[in-house]
Amino acid sequence: MEEAVVLFFHHRTDEVTRRHLHLLRTHNDFPVVPLFCDDEMGGTALDDAVRLPMTFQRGRNWHNVDWICRDWFRSSHRIEALRYIWLEWDCLVNAPLRDWYSDLWEADFVASRAVRPPAPWYWFRAQMAFLPHSLVPFATGIAPLNGVVLSRRAMFNYAQTDLPEGIFCELRLPTVLASCGITVSELPPDKASQNRFLPNKASLPVQGQGLFHPVKTQVDASG
Repeated sequence: MEEAVVLFFHHRTDEVTRRHLHLLRTHNDFPVVPLFCDDEMGGTALDDAVRLPMTFQRGRNWHNVDWICRDWFRSSHRIEALRYIWLEWDCLVNAPLRDWYSDLWEADFVASRAVRPPAPWYWFRAQMAFLPHSLVPFATGIAPLNGVVLSRRAMFNYAQTDLPEGIFCELRLPTVLASCGITVSELPPDKASQNRFLPNKASLPVQGQGLFHPVKTQVDASG
C-alpha cells in the first residue's frame, strides 16, 4: 500500500499545468494521478490522465471536483494508499508534501480553512437551503478545495455516501464527512496563507519551498 497518492485535477494541457505536474513528481516519491473529466466545455487532458465519465450536471466540473475524486476511488483505477492529497492544476509544489503536511500527516481530513454557520460565507448563503435536512446540522465549509488531504478511512466513508447533487464541493465534502464523524483539521496560518482563494484569476507569489496556490503563470520555483 502506498504512503500517499496525489490526485491532480486539471482541464488544460498548457505549459503551466505541465510544469506543475513535473515539479510535483520531481519533489515527491509517491504516485501522482492526473484526473480529467470531460464536461464538454473545451478542456483538454494530459497524455497520462485518467479520464472519468461525467456523472453530474454538464459545465460544473469546478463545482464537483469532490465528485470526480470519489468516482476515481470507486473505479478500477483506484490505488490503495494511507492518504489521498487533492491538488489542482494551478498548484505549484516545490517541496516534499510529506514534509509540508508533517504536522497533520496522520489527520483524517486536512484543509486550509474551515467555516461553520453562522459565519457569513457565500456558499452558506447561496446553498444552505438546498442541503438535505439530515445534513444541515453538520454544515461545514472549507476554502479552498485545493490541498485537501483525506485519510483512507475518510475516502472510504465519502465513496460509500450518496452525495447530494447541486451542492458546491467546498460545502458538500466537509459537510458529508462531518455527518460521518470526520471533522476537518486546519493548516497552520503560515501554510494556509500559501494555499488560498484569490479573486480575478490572480496568482500567489512563490517564495521559498512548499505548496503554493493559486499560481496561474510561469514563475521561478527554485525556492
